[in-house]
Amino acid sequence: MVSLVARSYELMSLALALGALATPGAFGAKGRARCLVAAAAPDPIVNLVVERLQTQFARVELSYDPKQAESRAGYDLILLTGPPDGCPPLEAAWAGRSRAADAYVLKTLAHRPLTVAASGSDWRGSLFAAYRLMDLLALNEPLDTLDSYYRPLAPRRYALVPGTSHVGRFYRPMLFDRTVHELPRYGVNGLLIVPGDQAATPVGRDGLPMTTGDDGANTILHPQYEEWTQFLAQLKRLRYDIFLLLPTVTPPRFERGQVQAYYAGQGVLPGFEEALGPFAERFFETLIAQFPQIDGFILSSVEGGMYAGVPLFIGPEDASAATAASERSARALDLYLAAAERVQARTGKCFGFWTHRSGITSDGIRTMREVMARHPGIVNIEDDYWPNAGWVMQPLLGYLPAELRPAGAPGRRFGMFLITADGEYYGGGSLPTAYPDPAARAARYAVENQAEMVLFRVDLHDLTNHGTLFNIDEIIPLMAAAQLWMPTDPDDKIWTDWVRRRFGSAAAPHLVMALRSCGDLLHNGFVFQGLQLIERGTIGVGAWQTGAPTGQRRFALFAKPGTPLVDKKPGDLLVHNDYYATELNVRAGSINEYRRRLAAAHATARRDLAAIDAAKPYLASGDYVYLHGIYDNYLCVTEALALLGEAAWAANLNADNFDRQPDPRALFEKAATDLLAFSQRLTDERGPFLDPPLQAALSGIVEDYRHYVEAHAPTR
Repeated sequence: MVSLVARSYELMSLALALGALATPGAFGAKGRARCLVAAAAPDPIVNLVVERLQTQFARVELSYDPKQAESRAGYDLILLTGPPDGCPPLEAAWAGRSRAADAYVLKTLAHRPLTVAASGSDWRGSLFAAYRLMDLLALNEPLDTLDSYYRPLAPRRYALVPGTSHVGRFYRPMLFDRTVHELPRYGVNGLLIVPGDQAATPVGRDGLPMTTGDDGANTILHPQYEEWTQFLAQLKRLRYDIFLLLPTVTPPRFERGQVQAYYAGQGVLPGFEEALGPFAERFFETLIAQFPQIDGFILSSVEGGMYAGVPLFIGPEDASAATAASERSARALDLYLAAAERVQARTGKCFGFWTHRSGITSDGIRTMREVMARHPGIVNIEDDYWPNAGWVMQPLLGYLPAELRPAGAPGRRFGMFLITADGEYYGGGSLPTAYPDPAARAARYAVENQAEMVLFRVDLHDLTNHGTLFNIDEIIPLMAAAQLWMPTDPDDKIWTDWVRRRFGSAAAPHLVMALRSCGDLLHNGFVFQGLQLIERGTIGVGAWQTGAPTGQRRFALFAKPGTPLVDKKPGDLLVHNDYYATELNVRAGSINEYRRRLAAAHATARRDLAAIDAAKPYLASGDYVYLHGIYDNYLCVTEALALLGEAAWAANLNADNFDRQPDPRALFEKAATDLLAFSQRLTDERGPFLDPPLQAALSGIVEDYRHYVEAHAPTR
């Protein structure tokens, strides 16, 4: 297995090729500066700091005698790092400051030579301090008057880092390593690891090296086990907490189909509930015994693959079975969480439950939280926005009734999952998705409500080949993470510093305004009447077709203005697809408003493209190609959306000519012809565009609309 540290030189070369490293600061730009790193003791953290400083200094030396470091001459910078205990210069830097876990200090100690303390209350805090100092170097900020103290506002600040991108299609272990080495910049102190095929790890795409026999005995698999222990040990050397995401487990003597039917309210399954709790305990305890590096587990009803279990389906859409299914699933979840609490009490390991469940109903949401309330020792982890595609426009925690939101549940452990920090549903960095406001809002809410854990996900939905922390979506976790620390920089400073570090100070005056308009581009170009118009960076056939679920039926947005997509009263049962429409009371809108919004989106995108062109002389060639490409993609997709909206409107007019057009059938034929001509032009110019190809989606939608028109248009 290749060491994380050994890989970093290869990663550095890759980052330079992509234009993804920070612009060198003043010292590095001279190409002659010397830096001395002085630490009280050897530690992997020190090695990582030295390695990264080598990108900014011509020569970096290491000493383990910080007491004498200030007397050394010939250095442009002397960096004292590590915890303060037993080191008088660092203890002086910490005078009067609380040594909270992960807190750190940046303080100028002397000027000739320039000597700076980058010291944490512990080694992890020291790593955070060093990364912040290196960002100051990259930005050419003065270091002669530093005197800052930073402390975290949430104790567990974790990232879900997969070994894949493109929704699991591409296996990218090097991206995992590269991302792990960037996370100290965000003050992240833990990793959420997801065994299995979709998210994967650098060890491979298989699950954990453990199988369960029909008798319930757990067996460790070799040599995969040794690879896993090496992998976890490497992460521990970087001082990360390590959590595993685990779906619900199923006692092995019960067949998957039987359990699925049982959870769905069908048939009986004698002995299942009696076996569930004891089996779950043995399962958790085996993992803890075999993987002592693991600090805790986040349990889930479905996400993370089906490793060792069948998902709990609480509140199915089949109303006829809803009561029995809800009761059974609730009992199973109750037993499952009780087992986790018992193991937690015995071992001291932390357990959380991520409530995310695709397909859940409003009754199921309530039932799940009622069960969670009986287990206050388990961290209740809520998505910030759900369904997740609504993160651009939906209200924070809008899917939860007010009385079920964490703010209304004192005494319970609470976590917040910033689930779409990787730009999911809107292109994952392949379109202008640099919109941090929703994630930052969620992070502030988490802090205000004493969240124990705040998580964000990266890379899984990246569609750029760069990775979330190396494309324009980096600003999303960066802005959110900043809210978890005191002091918190103003948004304007975070934006400006990020653009300067990522693209260079000379390019920043042109790019800051352009990238900050991504929110407007998403709202005007990809959302109409509160409903998103695209699916994972392209136009999904299903949601635009006439037979799509009512709450997501984009075709219905172009019916008679004011017509609700979902007609629900307070207290009515909501199925998964209803939430998109009910949280914002989505109704059909006017075609003129749609045209206005798309025109505004195009004007903004063309203005931003001009700014990118103005910045071209100051950008790395790869950065210019990337930025120009995502805005060019945006113009293509929004042009397709403009034509698609016209076709949907014209098709609707054939059933109800609410806008009193003289010939709705001819209007539709023209709209369909224009849309297909655009699709052909796109094919001729670019070949297959987007993934899956946009052209195929448009052709399928036009065919569906034509059938609708033929079925509904008056006979000529």
